[in-house]
Amino acid sequence: MPTENYQNVRAAHAFFQANLGNETSFRDIANATGWKESSVSTYFNKKWKGLVLERTGRGVYRVCMPSDMSLEDFGELHSQVDEHLR
Repeated sequence: MPTENYQNVRAAHAFFQANLGNETSFRDIANATGWKESSVSTYFNKKWKGLVLERTGRGVYRVCMPSDMSLEDFGELHSQVDEHLR
């Protein structure tokens, strides 16, 4: 996954691994990854909902990413290219 966004993806994966089962906010994720809160919100809605994060309250999310999700698998989740087209 050689993109300029790779460092952010790596940081997000590490943050979620370190916070499995814990509650967090988009601000916490943005601070840990370097993304803007609006980007975190977009990732939640388009990629992470139910797979990595679940909403538990207004502005509060629980990290539900599988503990065995590798960085490679997490990176694939972020790919903008449909898996069937690769």
